[in-house]
Amino acid sequence: MVVLGPQSFATAEGARCQRSRQYTRAPVDRVSGRVNSCPGVQASILLAAVLATEDVSFVLVGSAALWLRREEIEVNDTDVVVEPDESNYRRLERVLEGLSLKSIWVSPSVLEKREILSVSTSFGRLDCMLERGREDWTSLREKAD
Repeated sequence: MVVLGPQSFATAEGARCQRSRQYTRAPVDRVSGRVNSCPGVQASILLAAVLATEDVSFVLVGSAALWLRREEIEVNDTDVVVEPDESNYRRLERVLEGLSLKSIWVSPSVLEKREILSVSTSFGRLDCMLERGREDWTSLREKAD
């Protein structure tokens, strides 16, 4: 597991994302899963960078977290456990409105009840594990680095 915050990607292989809502136009190579403008960087890592840049508090888990730890693993999506906090849910809601390839409607009250929220983006699929965040956030946060 890897905890990401706003400064996490300040120098990561040129992957610094700017605060803007223009995320849906990422030039992703659908075969390799890499963003064409950032060779060697998985699109799923850039998706996590967008969330971190927008101050969404989460723990990156799954294959993307293993890839960041230099595991040779195929990364097909971005799995995050989101901190269960209303203000964090509002930040996530704002980001998802800009990232989603399809029109979606989410609100903190919806997020508080969902187990998982999957969203298709030009960076790939984002799976927000909301129930796991509600049940295990403190433990996950303490174990993550």
